[in-house]
Amino acid sequence: MQPLSPILYFRRNKRRFFASVTSIVTAICFLYIMESFVHSIMQSVLATDGAYLQVAMDVFPSSTVPQVPAKTIRDLENNPHIDRLIPVSEQTISFNIPGTSNGISVYGVSNSDRAYFLSKFGIHVLQGRLPQNGRNEIAVDERIALNNHLHVGSHVGSDLDKTQDLQGNYTVVGILRGNSSLSLMGSPYPEQQQADRAAQLANGFLVFPKSGQMAKAEKAVQPLIRQNLIAWTPSRAAAEFEATTQSVNILDGFAVLSIFVMVVCLVCSKYAQYFERRGEFGVLNAMGYTRGDLLRRVFWEITITNLFSFALGMVFAVVLCRIVTYNAFERIGGVGIYLYGKAAVVALLAPLFTTLFTLIPVFRLIGRVDAISIIEKN
Repeated sequence: MQPLSPILYFRRNKRRFFASVTSIVTAICFLYIMESFVHSIMQSVLATDGAYLQVAMDVFPSSTVPQVPAKTIRDLENNPHIDRLIPVSEQTISFNIPGTSNGISVYGVSNSDRAYFLSKFGIHVLQGRLPQNGRNEIAVDERIALNNHLHVGSHVGSDLDKTQDLQGNYTVVGILRGNSSLSLMGSPYPEQQQADRAAQLANGFLVFPKSGQMAKAEKAVQPLIRQNLIAWTPSRAAAEFEATTQSVNILDGFAVLSIFVMVVCLVCSKYAQYFERRGEFGVLNAMGYTRGDLLRRVFWEITITNLFSFALGMVFAVVLCRIVTYNAFERIGGVGIYLYGKAAVVALLAPLFTTLFTLIPVFRLIGRVDAISIIEKN
């Protein structure tokens, strides 16, 4: 059965085999990288913008409620599920990655609360020192430093760059590493002005729940939103993140459309190849090989080509995706995802559908092969 060997056919038609493999590998790489790229955007946003809310919630006045009411503060301080309130001032610093731009929180915390703040968020100083209160100094998270090209001694703020969220002109005195991407600036109050804690709490604070009590503490903070205060909780952040991910569904729709277009092109190309080989199938049929033998050969040709293409395509896709996500995300402080199960599943659809929709018309083509008429024409 040497004439029916698919391996023998591949060896004698290397250029045609290479063309088939190349087209499928290209489709796999495109789909895998696109899915991983989108997932990297979402994970970068989640890691930098919402991670701190797993530890603490924040409450700030709004334009309609210029100060947090004293009763609200007392109720939270007396809540059995809340460990501590820390008065803070807040700004945001820009964090830009492909596809999105966010403002990441920068907190000003008094010296008396700093040790607790750093411990809760797992923050420690990598380089330099912590900022002094009453001064325009800032210690930035290492990811934010990468994103904004900052180092100890740099200056950052809207006075220098109008596109920067951070208002003013701050000197970078330290680089931080922690479980979130929070940065620390000097409290706006010099040490001698920090005695009036109640007044500082009225201007905004962080709410730290007791261990394992986040859900119960959140129930005490959630109603503040209805009081026109600015309050961020894990549930609210999750809802906002879910709304943001709706755009991913649109991109998934484009992925499905891309798969359809690619499959149509690949199937047409493969069918054209087999249409040209009608004479070969007619001769083999005349030599005594049944249509069942020919169908098995075609099945293995298509299956082996697509399996080989998928394996090779995944290797290329992961390597290329690593390069793309590193340069697009990790190099500027984002999260680069290059091993992603959903991307592999989406990429698998290209060779899978190509196999299915090539086999059906080719099987029908072979079923209509008339060996006698083909031999007479030749």
